[in-house]
Amino acid sequence: MKTHVALGVGTGKMSSALSWPWRLVTDRRDLLFGLLSGLMSFLLFSGCRGAAPPPPTSSSGSLTLVAGQEAYELGLHLEILADPTRMLSIEEVSSQERSQQFLPSRAPVPNYGFTNSVVWVRLRVLNTVPSVTDWQLQLRFPRIQEVALFQPSLDASGARSFIVKQSGSFVPMSQWDVHHRLPTFGLVLPVNSEQSFYLRFASRTMMRLPLMLWSPKALTDRSQSENLGWGLFFGLMLMMFSYNVTFYFLTRERSYLLFSGTVLAYAFYLAALDGWTFELLWPNSPALNRLGVRLSGPLAVLSVLFFAIAFLGTRQHLPRIHRAFRILIPIYAAAALIPLLDTTQLFPRGLHTVLAVPAFLLVLLAGLARWRQGYQPAASFLLAWIIFLCAGIVFAML
Repeated sequence: MKTHVALGVGTGKMSSALSWPWRLVTDRRDLLFGLLSGLMSFLLFSGCRGAAPPPPTSSSGSLTLVAGQEAYELGLHLEILADPTRMLSIEEVSSQERSQQFLPSRAPVPNYGFTNSVVWVRLRVLNTVPSVTDWQLQLRFPRIQEVALFQPSLDASGARSFIVKQSGSFVPMSQWDVHHRLPTFGLVLPVNSEQSFYLRFASRTMMRLPLMLWSPKALTDRSQSENLGWGLFFGLMLMMFSYNVTFYFLTRERSYLLFSGTVLAYAFYLAALDGWTFELLWPNSPALNRLGVRLSGPLAVLSVLFFAIAFLGTRQHLPRIHRAFRILIPIYAAAALIPLLDTTQLFPRGLHTVLAVPAFLLVLLAGLARWRQGYQPAASFLLAWIIFLCAGIVFAML
């Protein structure tokens, strides 16, 4: 039974319990999905990535830093060596024999998907800008587990050696060279001197390498822009969460509480993916960070499923689809928990991500079925859900 709350209009004790401004709401379901549509629209248009990156420079092997440019995309200036054995050392990689095995990158953002190989990257830089010798090398993908920078140096005897700097989601932030949610390294580049840097990437997650070189000012400006976007995003999520929790206590309508859980789960999921939880909540606990990243996505998907069941009333109005939900939910939950116990990598990685596809399609089917039954709020549901799916695709491509 719907409860309508308007100025001077109510049913039973609800009209007296809710005073202005709550009585401005004419239908709790229309309000709920107005908020949902707003959330998904914001997700679609907020990559929260800040300003657009600089255009890629043309490939020329080594990178030459010139006056007037303070940010460089490095993808086309990288040389790459894959190590399937995961055993090569920096001495072997930098040897004359291995040097010939590096291949030039052909993509602005090298992407190796899920791979068990270690990826070595060589970057040669010539700085011709006398006013700027301090630079920041940044990997704009926070989910790589192990990132190591090998910076050339000379030991006490004058022989070549390397200074090693560690970063990545498996490394406590107290050991990072620069405290930032993205793996970042400080470089000193003498004027008119070419240097060769080596980076080692190892990860059981997606191997994607969007590398950038920034001047300190450019990185500060970019970080401030991104922080502003993320701050607005999390502020909106907090407002929606608080708003719907308040309405739940006022109306005792379970859909409000479930929608609050959905907002909270997805905000945490995006924060975990982009490194915010690692930086702000547990910077020196990679284990907690891994747990948060692995569980936040499945929890967000499950929260959507439970919300769809409650809002669309699948138990009463769509019994067949409701049975499909009851079968899919425990399967999906098990697939999400298996990676936490599967230390031998027996099961394929990303299994719960694959199972999210039929889950999302089932939600779409349920919304369409309820709309065909004449349930008008289902139209808002379908619109919001389509926007959400588009937002997910756009976010994944950024």
